Amino acid sequence: MEHIETGGGLLGYSEACDAISHKTVFQAGDTLYGKLRPSLRKAFHVDFDGVCSTDIFALFAKNGAVEDSFVAHLLRSERLHAYAMRGVSGTKMPRTSWGHLQKYVFPLPPLAEQRAIATVLDAIGEAIEAATAVVEAAERASEALLAELLARGLPGRHASWRETPDLGTLPACWDVMRLGDVAEVDFSSVDKKSVDGEHPVELCNYTDVFYRRRIQRPMDFMRATATVAECRKWGLRDGDILFTKDSETPDEIGVPAYVAQDMPDVLCGYHLGRAALIPGSWTGRSCQHPSARGP
Repeated sequence: MEHIETGGGLLGYSEACDAISHKTVFQAGDTLYGKLRPSLRKAFHVDFDGVCSTDIFALFAKNGAVEDSFVAHLLRSERLHAYAMRGVSGTKMPRTSWGHLQKYVFPLPPLAEQRAIATVLDAIGEAIEAATAVVEAAERASEALLAELLARGLPGRHASWRETPDLGTLPACWDVMRLGDVAEVDFSSVDKKSVDGEHPVELCNYTDVFYRRRIQRPMDFMRATATVAECRKWGLRDGDILFTKDSETPDEIGVPAYVAQDMPDVLCGYHLGRAALIPGSWTGRSCQHPSARGP
């Protein structure tokens, strides 16, 4: 699972002999789809033969009725994602099932039009990858500047320094605080279900936080329902910090996003934690420092 990028794309692979669990065989042209935590939309159209974890479905078109690359785009669509989430079972390790996915109904154009649609979407994907490379370079520069400013302050502002445990050299006039001294940290239990009689709400979920540094309108949140008690506790407030609490890989845990406005009808969803902080974004920026996420 860690080799498939969130939202699609291949991050890498290992030798088959390194895997000790059961495996699924796939062939070039198949589409790999992560059934574990389907909210991450891990789907990739492979161009080589191999084996994959049993947490991954290897799908191929039957009878030549569907273009292989069209299937990959279908599996990443918003509509299929919403359908897959309705079939999820388990809390700590949520999975969708083939028994649920195989019943998904979708419009199927003629084969030639499928290929044309896939070609257009592939071209857009390539353009996004090129733009993403530029954005990633800017983000690396931003992260380096963030680490420098949050550890040493503005250039030329400080003349005296002191050594502190874990944090290293800091300006002498700065305090050192524990997050628990300035914030209440809790983990949401609000699920994605809609139940008759509950209050209609929107949910800020894992991917909303994972892909954004700021949570604010306008954003397209998932719709669900919640109890009155959940609405009172988990409505988003200006200054909250939301962060991812679990994933398949360590680098996807503890990713933060700053809530930039009050949104009482948008609730913090399951698989997220919330730090309710003092007003202002300084503490939120501090949570983005590498030391806040650990090794």
